[in-house]
Amino acid sequence: MHCAMIRTFGAPAEAAEVENPEPGPDEVEVIVKAAGLCGTDLKIKSGAFDLPLPLIPGHEIAGEIVAVGPGVPSGRIGERVACYYYSTCEKCERCLTGQENLCASVRRLGFERPGGMAERVVCPAAMALPIADEVSYPAAAAAMDALTTPLRALQQKLRVEPGESVLIVGSGGLGLNAVQVATALGAHVAVAEPVAERRARAVERGAEYACAPDDADLRAWGRFPPDVVLEVSGTAAGLALAAGTVRPGGRVGVLGYQPTTQLSIGSQRLVLDEVNIQGIRGGSLATAAEALRRLALGELTIDIGPILGLSDVNRAYEMLQGGKQTGRIVVAPN
Repeated sequence: MHCAMIRTFGAPAEAAEVENPEPGPDEVEVIVKAAGLCGTDLKIKSGAFDLPLPLIPGHEIAGEIVAVGPGVPSGRIGERVACYYYSTCEKCERCLTGQENLCASVRRLGFERPGGMAERVVCPAAMALPIADEVSYPAAAAAMDALTTPLRALQQKLRVEPGESVLIVGSGGLGLNAVQVATALGAHVAVAEPVAERRARAVERGAEYACAPDDADLRAWGRFPPDVVLEVSGTAAGLALAAGTVRPGGRVGVLGYQPTTQLSIGSQRLVLDEVNIQGIRGGSLATAAEALRRLALGELTIDIGPILGLSDVNRAYEMLQGGKQTGRIVVAPN
């Protein structure tokens, strides 16, 4: 099968030909219809993670089951699925309490396991989630991270309640989806984002206020200071803004990160105002299934940007690096 392969960190991905993967026990083989790209893919490509090379990237995956391994009903062949990308032991305390993303034995598609920048991929059958007919492959693929992550962050970790005010710092892929998730939860939403086009899109998605991060007009938002701030930019300035604007006793969730960025907050502010800050990583299998359900019901949607072929993977990386896309960049290997 054809695939895009990273052989050297920091170098362009290479076109490669490898054997078709075969599903093992309790696994399925999926013909890949769509694979989304996000900021994490840039980190993987740069060598920010200690991963074995060569690797096939791509952790947002959707497609059709074409073969099953021992232990999987043959009736699943032909099923439209999205692949939850954390492959875990399913037995440890974290897995059994909905924290699969923190499993010590995790092996992720596009990281430790071959990913979706290929014509086919193999994943555990339990992680292949059915897609309703109303949901497109690109949307289902992107939902595995771009929608699942902010959904878990706002609904489960930060526990946003109807009527609360939520500030989203950064409205790229995750941020834009966070806007609609917070709105769907009944919150009043504002966005701090440097790119004007993204600010405009955030307002279209339901934000009632949007401004540049360094703009003092943030204080003009009628619901300032916010109850909840979700930091998505991954910058020190973004966390400083989040920690500095949240109300006393408020909650700050940090989704964005950069491997070399050190984040800080004044201890007086942290303690005397009882600011609650937590890091949030990815989503759970249950949240991924809920994201697909909400997509099918039309409660949430995903902006899909350019859809490129497998031979254009490096162009997709360049577009992603440019940081001006408002929709998810998707590669369609088949």
